[in-house]
Amino acid sequence: MLAFLLFLFGLCFIHQTHQDRSIATLSDFGYSFIPIDSAVSPFLSLTQSTILRCHMECNEQIACRTFDFDQDTGQCRLWSDDLTTGMIYLAVPSKPRSRVGTIQLTPNTYASTHNQPCDRCAQSRYEVCDSISSTCQCPSMTFWNGSMCLPQRYMNQSCATPDSCRLDRNLVCRNTGCNSIYQCLNKTSK
Repeated sequence: MLAFLLFLFGLCFIHQTHQDRSIATLSDFGYSFIPIDSAVSPFLSLTQSTILRCHMECNEQIACRTFDFDQDTGQCRLWSDDLTTGMIYLAVPSKPRSRVGTIQLTPNTYASTHNQPCDRCAQSRYEVCDSISSTCQCPSMTFWNGSMCLPQRYMNQSCATPDSCRLDRNLVCRNTGCNSIYQCLNKTSK
């Protein structure tokens, strides 16, 4: 409980550079994050002195949706995945003081920016200006699910729209032929 209170207290003193701040929920000690696709690695790994500094680093990165921090080594890993494309797993005894922070997103996060003129997302942590439409849109590797930007899905995950699958992994949203179930599948597979 003391660590949580210090975390909240520390947030009051963060040098803020984005109009949108991230709020993270922390796991208990002894947990790490792993994406569904085991070939994916964190987009940034660095050393930080505290979990608060790891969270601050995540807040500075538009792609960051999850971070984990090992208090014993100071390892801070930033992930573009969240709990729809990865999971929190028990890392004990190898990392007894490791914790996972998940950025809390809600439709309210996007209510004032999505599809709005670019000045609405100029300093946004959650959306970017699309130069073609001149409106605020989801950043790369995410898709609009009708209410918020979520990480694109991996192979065999369910999908609903063409942009909900990882294009960088050559995936497309296809009907599997089984009860109109759509999944992210390789473009070359039939």
